[in-house]
Amino acid sequence: MARPGLTQNRKWRRLVRDLGSAAVARGSLEFIWDACYEAGDDFLGTDADVELAAQWAGEPGALVRALSSAGEPGAGFIEPDPERTGWRVHQLFENAPEYVQKRMLREIARNERGESISAIRSAAGKKGKALQIARQTAATVWQTEATVRRLPDVCHQKQANGGNCLANGETPAPAPAPAPLKESSNEDSSSSCAEPPPEPPAPESPVVLTLPCVSAKTWNITEATLKDWQEAFPALDPLAEARRMKLWLEQNPKNRKTFAGMGKFTLGWLGRAQDRARPSTPGVIRDRTPQHHRSATDQRYLAQLPGGGISFPPPHAGEAFGQDDDPLSQV
Repeated sequence: MARPGLTQNRKWRRLVRDLGSAAVARGSLEFIWDACYEAGDDFLGTDADVELAAQWAGEPGALVRALSSAGEPGAGFIEPDPERTGWRVHQLFENAPEYVQKRMLREIARNERGESISAIRSAAGKKGKALQIARQTAATVWQTEATVRRLPDVCHQKQANGGNCLANGETPAPAPAPAPLKESSNEDSSSSCAEPPPEPPAPESPVVLTLPCVSAKTWNITEATLKDWQEAFPALDPLAEARRMKLWLEQNPKNRKTFAGMGKFTLGWLGRAQDRARPSTPGVIRDRTPQHHRSATDQRYLAQLPGGGISFPPPHAGEAFGQDDDPLSQV
């Protein structure tokens, strides 16, 4: 970049006169200065090097003559280099911008140390690669730490969805791989030390009956289920009760339960049936017929029995025959 006041300098006016165009003169100087700024050196080289740097397309040698003679009797824009064969820019270091001066000082120090540009660039490239690896490593560490911090929330979410996490929020560690068995020349000893084969999984209990649920799903009743019911409700026939449940659900589709609610439904049904299948007081026969449906003769006969004979449940307003005894009506 040209310094302020260039167009008022006498060397500039002479250069424009010799080249015949201010645009050509300004462009040639800018190209030359840019090349020196980039290299951090004021040396240009031979006549051909100068004109190549200036992108000169005119008569060979004309630009060099105009640049070197613009300051006669003093120096022009270029002058012979006292230490190297060729031309250099006159007072480039003094008139260059500050960043160019710093670059030129680094270039002078590099030459004094005997270092080459390629070696410096190679070292800078290695340093940049190491810095890039360090940044990637730091990013990986940060991401890992962030994942660890999120583990409790993730585990709580997994537990809510039926997943598996430890109570303290940590994920269970994977099981270690089994150690390989050591080879032995003795077949008998190797066979005796080998681990026994795992036991096959227990066969599933066969399905005996299915109960309809909401959304066309079914709830299976297996032989194991009937066995559990028989132990919990000894006064009942579990299979008969299961068939009554199925019939009732098929006849009342609006009252069907969800798959998750079928356990509560079946246990409630069996509990009510169990209560009706055994007397409430040992040794007393419980007549389930509502009192207001008995004839006067029957009531007098039953009242004459020792100890009152049969206990009568209190009548209820609007009680229909058999409704209180039928577990289907209370489901």
